[in-house]
Amino acid sequence: MKCSRYQCKENIQKIAHTIGFYACGMTHAREVEQNVTEYFSKWTDSGKNANMEYLNKYPEIRKDPRLLIEGAKTVIVLAMSYYHEVKEGENLSKFALYAHGDDYHEVLREKVRPITEYISQEGGECRICVDSAPILEKYWAVQSGIGYIGKNSLLIIPDAGSYFFLCEIITTLDLPADEPLKTDCGDCIKCITCCPGKAIENGHLDARKCRSYLTIEHRGDLPENLHLSSVYGCDICQKVCPQNAHPPVTPMSEFLLRKEISSLTPEKIEKMSQDEFSAIFRHSPVKRAKLAGLKRNAANLKRNEKQSDRE
Repeated sequence: MKCSRYQCKENIQKIAHTIGFYACGMTHAREVEQNVTEYFSKWTDSGKNANMEYLNKYPEIRKDPRLLIEGAKTVIVLAMSYYHEVKEGENLSKFALYAHGDDYHEVLREKVRPITEYISQEGGECRICVDSAPILEKYWAVQSGIGYIGKNSLLIIPDAGSYFFLCEIITTLDLPADEPLKTDCGDCIKCITCCPGKAIENGHLDARKCRSYLTIEHRGDLPENLHLSSVYGCDICQKVCPQNAHPPVTPMSEFLLRKEISSLTPEKIEKMSQDEFSAIFRHSPVKRAKLAGLKRNAANLKRNEKQSDRE
């Protein structure tokens, strides 16, 4: 006998917390509010998505996630912490925290299997999305009551912060919806004032100035007079956020700092071969930057460190 929709929701949330997800919220699958889709279009039309042209693709799906699976009724949003303590001397500043361990796309897709299996048992169909489908992940996280979008454009879970990976399950099961979270950053502008590229303008991100975009997504030469402090990504807007004062530690060993990464220096990266790069960053999100991009970033960082020493 199938469970009631309320019991089904409770069971899914129990499974999620057993797996290690910090939060699990649900909302009805429907069209995205018009003002949200209009803002997104204006943002890309203004060029603030930089060279991330994939953000212009599949606008119909981005507007309505029900197009991903016939008969979709519910969007389940899950948040998994990737925060972990890093010992003094390890390369916390050289690689963004989220890239210290295994590729979250692969890890989360596997971790949610018990939930999708339960949905199947209840007669539902589903589609897993881990930063891999053209949907507005943070929008749906807000709608599901998990968190709010901060001025740095990241999803923030109140009193838990922003060191989270998101995963969505779009399902044909009709589950009770949670209330959207209606809060914001208030008067706090620490991320705006501390952003090294001044990429956060009035709470909106300009990727062309963002250190994360430039060190990960950008191809070719870096902008002139750019001074990097890391070789992959940037966590500054998260480090200064008051909501990240006491972030929950990840329960997943897969996201802990790899020894191979902790010992890397700009000099080692500059001398790295393609085979070494492939071995060190196997099943790692750092593959996104490619060896050429990582070497370019390392050369920039090395020059900046030498210049600082002279000064």
